[in-house]
Amino acid sequence: MQTLPATLAMVVISPFAGRFAARYGFRIMVTIGLTLAGLGLLALGFVHADTGYANVWWRLAVVGIGFALTMSPLTGAAIQSVSPQEGGLASGVSSTTRQIGAVLGVAVLGAVVRTRESGGASFEEGLNSAFVVAGEPGPAR
Repeated sequence: MQTLPATLAMVVISPFAGRFAARYGFRIMVTIGLTLAGLGLLALGFVHADTGYANVWWRLAVVGIGFALTMSPLTGAAIQSVSPQEGGLASGVSSTTRQIGAVLGVAVLGAVVRTRESGGASFEEGLNSAFVVAGEPGPAR
């Protein structure tokens, strides 16, 4: 129930993501989506045990909006980049890649938490570090 803002944001925004991508382009929508998701995750890195929920829900919503603006356009871009006969394959590869990325992401962030804990940090400090790592921008291309 506490994470409902992220899920609700995805449910509300996802139907519009494809339309936005068709209008503004896949690249801009994915860039905006990943930027919002990263900022939301980074903001979650500054939540503490005594932070009130009124100061948490909007961070979760930003993450949800970011992921909603990213996922559908990524799949659409993959399908449009191949011939119509290979559309199903492109969609499947996109979905599989997303799932593998999620599993690896959870494993890496879990390792960040565990490494911080083994260095004497609390679980909360480790979790905050994991959110900051998840929200940091990657190398520029």
